Amino acid sequence: MIARATSLEEYRDWVRQARLEAAELEQAAEFAEGAEAPAFAAPLRARLQELEAALANGGYRFGAAAPDFRPLLAAQDTDALPFRQLLERIQATHEDGLDEGGGAADTTDEAAPAAGGAPALRLETLAVHAGYAPEATTRAVAVPVYQTTSYAFDDTAHGAALFNLEQ
Repeated sequence: MIARATSLEEYRDWVRQARLEAAELEQAAEFAEGAEAPAFAAPLRARLQELEAALANGGYRFGAAAPDFRPLLAAQDTDALPFRQLLERIQATHEDGLDEGGGAADTTDEAAPAAGGAPALRLETLAVHAGYAPEATTRAVAVPVYQTTSYAFDDTAHGAALFNLEQ
């Protein structure tokens, strides 16, 4: 059984987190030379934005017409959709409502509530995004990652010192 949100606030946080993850999928392609964002990323982000807006303005109703993530979940593996479990939880909560018993929800990957009323973010998200402000031009929220396997060293001793964190 897929765990469902136990409160509306938790459900909102899940939807927000999924939207951020979908946007990150789109942005990641900008930094990878020759890469393209998965075709599902932009429509998924748009559907999550609509859901987030409905939750914010009070127009959301559990079980009513809503984003159906099942076709996407069936078509994508975990490598292409790393936040698959989060979407499954959002879908289950939408279809079956909040878990008001509170006992079935698995809280192993959720963060403690943040101070100051800010939404709680999972450790994985904080590890990637904490401390960075959006870049002014592109609004990117993460430092680009450059993948490389080739390095230039003065000599072998220089390379060894760098990898041993001596320099």
